[in-house]
Amino acid sequence: MPSPEELRDYHAAEAARHLNAISPGRYPLELFRALKRHVTQGTVELVCLRGPEDEVEGLMTQRSPDDPDWPDMWHVPGSVIDPDDDVKDVDDYHEAFERVLDGELDGSLQIVEGPFKLTTQLRPSPRGLELAVVHWAQVTGDPSVERFFNVEAEIRRNPPAEGIIRWHAGNMLAAADEYRDMLGSS
Repeated sequence: MPSPEELRDYHAAEAARHLNAISPGRYPLELFRALKRHVTQGTVELVCLRGPEDEVEGLMTQRSPDDPDWPDMWHVPGSVIDPDDDVKDVDDYHEAFERVLDGELDGSLQIVEGPFKLTTQLRPSPRGLELAVVHWAQVTGDPSVERFFNVEAEIRRNPPAEGIIRWHAGNMLAAADEYRDMLGSS
């Protein structure tokens, strides 16, 4: 009978053999979830803001009721950093931003100013540990499946009943402060 360490080593070698047969890129959700338990995943989040200084609105999207981690909750749009992203230099997240704007947001928004880096957060999530690089941008356009929230009235004081994913409300509030500073200085 093999020891627990021998079984772990055997399964690890088999997993590595199978993973080496897969090309880098986007993975099926089942594989993504399995890998997240063992590897810290890099993500990019884009806080999309619009409006005048006294009526700042921030965009959030709502997760599916079937989402295994955050059912029905509102969140800042984002994307994983894919292993085959074409990175030209440090802090180059253009492909992740394109996935957010063209994929998750259906091409309904355009960036007017930014994106500007807000923060980097190493944080636990139901999927596993993630390293999130959070940006914000001033945007224009009208999304079809998402919703702009009044940052002060609906994010700070009266958040949606379905809830907002942990960290996302705080990031939206911090980004709105920087956005107001940008508007006030122009």
